[in-house]
Amino acid sequence: MAAPAHGPLPPGHAVRRTATAAAPVGARHRHRHRHRQLTPTGFACVLAGLLLSAAATEWAGLHFIFGAFLFGALIPREQSASLRAQIHDRLGQLSQTLLLPVFFLTAGLAVDLSGIGLGGLADLALILLVAVGGKFVGAFLAARGHGVPARQSAALATLMNTRGLTELVALSVGLSLGIIDRDLYSLMVVMAVVTTAMAGPLLRWFLPRRRPEAEDDWEPVARDTPAAVRR
Repeated sequence: MAAPAHGPLPPGHAVRRTATAAAPVGARHRHRHRHRQLTPTGFACVLAGLLLSAAATEWAGLHFIFGAFLFGALIPREQSASLRAQIHDRLGQLSQTLLLPVFFLTAGLAVDLSGIGLGGLADLALILLVAVGGKFVGAFLAARGHGVPARQSAALATLMNTRGLTELVALSVGLSLGIIDRDLYSLMVVMAVVTTAMAGPLLRWFLPRRRPEAEDDWEPVARDTPAAVRR
């Protein structure tokens, strides 16, 4: 029996055969791209890009935190979820163990409450009144206006009233740019610490934990229940 002649394939058939042969290769490439590991060299490049972006915005007259933010926003998202998660974890470990304590240290060293006097205490009371009234009262009234129960509205207002790290970052930027002086910076840091420290006690007061039902409430019923029913 004669062997079939192998002539040129039709264009459509050739395209289908090429696509079929290339599909496993493309799938393996996408799998490797999606699950590739962040190497030390790659992480060093990320840190270098982060520092260069921060330096560029600082050179342009903006604060360096805007450059760091833009660099993080420009990291590709498509087919790089694993890499983004690894970068986030590595930077989170670095910031929590080294950078964050150093930042709190420098923020605390810039606080000077030695010369505030009675006038400074009055200013601090006014700052606390405006800060708590603006956030706590505003959030509480807004939640109540949308039908949220009173206790849940108060808990939401308590969470909105906390400042914490974000407030310290904004105050540090304002102090470094000369927008606020050291005395006002010190009072605002105290306000941030006080409003953040208020959150725990207020939340426990507004949302007390419900005690589970005591065993004594159902044990007599179990004793009075026939043995066949208990089984």
